[in-house]
Amino acid sequence: MVLNESAAHAVDAGLHVGWFAAAATAARVLDLSADVVGERTAGRTRVVLARLEGFRGVPEVKEVLQRAS
Repeated sequence: MVLNESAAHAVDAGLHVGWFAAAATAARVLDLSADVVGERTAGRTRVVLARLEGFRGVPEVKEVLQRAS
């Protein structure tokens, strides 16, 4: 499948919005879990951050990963 420039831009924008949303959700997870002590909460937080790691090049994701470290 060959995408024209407009369609390719829409795909790129959609992916960026998706990772922005994921980063915002991860930031919220960090906020909510900051005062909670528990292995289950810590484990879920690690899973979310690990999944985002491959997208460290997205500025919003990088910010969340830096904040978590």
